[in-house]
Amino acid sequence: MRKILVVFFTFFSISSLFGAFAPPQGELAVSLSPHFMSGNKYYDADGNTVSGRKFTDIGGLLGFQYGITDTYSVSGNLAYRSLSWGEDATTNPVQPSANNSKLGDANFNQRLQVFNSSTLLLSTDLSLGIPSGDSTRSDKLLTGDGEWNILPRLSAVYLPGFLPGYVQLDFGYNFRSRDFSDEIHAGIQVGLFFWENRFGTFIELRRQHSLKNRNSVANQGSALFANNQSFTSPGLGLFFKVNESSGMVAFYRGALGAENTVAASAFSLTYYYKFNVLKN
Repeated sequence: MRKILVVFFTFFSISSLFGAFAPPQGELAVSLSPHFMSGNKYYDADGNTVSGRKFTDIGGLLGFQYGITDTYSVSGNLAYRSLSWGEDATTNPVQPSANNSKLGDANFNQRLQVFNSSTLLLSTDLSLGIPSGDSTRSDKLLTGDGEWNILPRLSAVYLPGFLPGYVQLDFGYNFRSRDFSDEIHAGIQVGLFFWENRFGTFIELRRQHSLKNRNSVANQGSALFANNQSFTSPGLGLFFKVNESSGMVAFYRGALGAENTVAASAFSLTYYYKFNVLKN
């Protein structure tokens, strides 16, 4: 049971979901996560839904995670995004369609597992956001937000023992720069495993809340990276372990009670492969 859960959390965390597990010493994991999102509805600064140009985000996330010790690991990811605006015939003159395909922002994370028992695991994470994406386009097809940020996070996983499942809680504070408002991040995830722990399903609820402690209009008009974004995001995922070294995670995420962001569901599919670089 514990071994299967470690596999699950280790690789889904590469796609920016944080668990309390650290991989074994010497274990290297690589992952590829294509994603898709499209819509023509947006949440404004007051949380109202408004119509606009069709926006599409197609891309992927390349990630890694490495266990330096059995309790300390490092991980990172780099995004690639192909973004587009649809034609807007409501303006005069008509705004033509536009697209931008470039690297997105990168992330580097350190994790320290501080407690591990048969039913409870606790860890701390320190994540650094790296502005490697395009944040300068006048049409706001931005593949990155253009700012460095530091996000410390606490995570806990409860393993009930009487069934093959888990409950995960996490809480973090995002210290942002370049006049972006700081954010509170929190989430809960509940999952179950079946078929000798080869298949799993999970639901989650996440909240990103902007403190609005800066009045900047940075990236105003961007569907993905506008300042003062807040949202509650329900999600549903499926996990399948192909073998002891690889597996896949399919994930759907929506948005409720949001501000300053696109009103569209997102879909992703993560494939991972792991091996121990210290073994001959």
